[in-house]
Amino acid sequence: SCAGLTCSVDASSSTAQASATYSWTWGDATSGTGKTTSHTYGAGGTYNVTLSVTDAGGTSTKTQSVTVTAPPPAPVANFTSSCAGLTCSVDASSSTAQASATYSWTWGDATSGTGKTTSHTYGAGGTYSVTLSVTDAGGTSTKTQSVTATAPPPPPPPPPPPPPAPVANFTSSCAGLTCSVDASSSTAQASATYSWSWGDATTGTGKTTSHTYGAGGTYSVTLSVTDAGGTSTKTQSMTVTPPNTAPTVSAGPDQTDLTGLLYTESATFSDPDNGPWTYSIEWGDGSSLTGAASSQGTISAAHRYLLFGSYTIRVIVTDSLGAQGSDTKVVTFIL
Repeated sequence: SCAGLTCSVDASSSTAQASATYSWTWGDATSGTGKTTSHTYGAGGTYNVTLSVTDAGGTSTKTQSVTVTAPPPAPVANFTSSCAGLTCSVDASSSTAQASATYSWTWGDATSGTGKTTSHTYGAGGTYSVTLSVTDAGGTSTKTQSVTATAPPPPPPPPPPPPPAPVANFTSSCAGLTCSVDASSSTAQASATYSWSWGDATTGTGKTTSHTYGAGGTYSVTLSVTDAGGTSTKTQSMTVTPPNTAPTVSAGPDQTDLTGLLYTESATFSDPDNGPWTYSIEWGDGSSLTGAASSQGTISAAHRYLLFGSYTIRVIVTDSLGAQGSDTKVVTFIL
């Protein structure tokens, strides 16, 4: 007898001595033994099964056909879904199943339905677990997927009033040629943008920022603040001063083989700004003199040394803002 791919055989109806042996060829290139036994085939079909009974009296064979049938494959549930508002449509056509299969659905809201393709309308928006069950002669397969239903939106609220226009304002501070600006005192939305024109044909951005000018002078700086309410501008003047430059001093070249002890120092200096100037000359013998100059150029002074020898003369020039420049030379007196 056969069930599915497995056949059971019984040779008890054979006539043979008690010591007889029973062997089987199953018709699929395999064999077996035993008065009763079974065999499972790899595929459905009709096979010739041969029984060989052997005892002291010899061997007897008997061949019969058996037919085995492969069980139907289990179904494989699968589906696609699409939702519009609160209604979701499902389609199980991508499932693998026999033509006689049945399709049942649980919608995840305590309701159910049937059909290979169907739809369901939920009572409220949300995400629901939808389960498909496909049943045929091969068994039952299930597939669960989430669907999201969306309730229709409420009517839109009335439009908000237009935002107020921004009000541009800023503070500034300058050091040398660099000015820092801060527009935090402006009234504007958080998303506002801040742009600057520096008055020297360059621009910048940012609520707080800085700019370095190429030359001293007074510049008109304009801030533009823009948000959803529009654009507001504010212009202020800023004055920048180039940094102070120390004087450049030349004490002159070193001199040797000088005769006599009276020496006249003739130094020069230049400075593009911040006069008048003061100067001092240190003669190298513990004495010095000071003076003032209203214009850059030459400083001259005479000094009498008491002894022959070498002396280092240092000339120091200080401008009105305290910047100093200096230079030294060595003079040597001989007998």
